[in-house]
Amino acid sequence: MKNEILILEKKIKDINKRIDKLYEDKYNGLFEDEDFTKLYSKQTEMRKDTTERIKCLQKQIENEDSSVDINK
Repeated sequence: MKNEILILEKKIKDINKRIDKLYEDKYNGLFEDEDFTKLYSKQTEMRKDTTERIKCLQKQIENEDSSVDINK
């Protein structure tokens, strides 16, 4: 699970870079407003889903750690 969290954290960094690039491209006039909005929404939704998955994994790890402590 910890490896998956690391992979997901890297994915969030990549998504943030893509969002930054989208803003840059929009600023430079490479996107129409509608296209930018669609692409931006897709990236932010991916970031939200990935963040939720990380939180879920962290909670599972905490629960496992708690159950190990109880059983000692």
